[in-house]
Amino acid sequence: MQHAGWQVELCQYLRDMPDVTKGTDIVEWWLKHLTTYPTLAQIARDICAISASSVPCEHLFSAGVEIATDCWLRLGSEKFEELQVLKSAWWDSIIDKAAANTAKIKTVMLREYEELNIDKIQ
Repeated sequence: MQHAGWQVELCQYLRDMPDVTKGTDIVEWWLKHLTTYPTLAQIARDICAISASSVPCEHLFSAGVEIATDCWLRLGSEKFEELQVLKSAWWDSIIDKAAANTAKIKTVMLREYEELNIDKIQ
């Protein structure tokens, strides 16, 4: 049997309004509904696999390690500091396109299915 596509899955998911509470084991829930929503379940598995971390703190420590190798340390402490400052300035100027576009993408995607939620709630 050929899969109907993510749009059909999304419509069904929004129509069914799954009974998920704060105490629900979300990974277990998606495993139980894998055959009903195969594409959405795959997306959920990808997202649930992302571990939470204190990225800014870890980034500060790992940034120094990346530059502080034997070869780089031969440049001296002044050059090392300059490299760290340049790297920090460069890193802050990088635009995260995914984060910048997330709100717009969600708005566009959900508009198409908005009436499904309204009908279920009323």
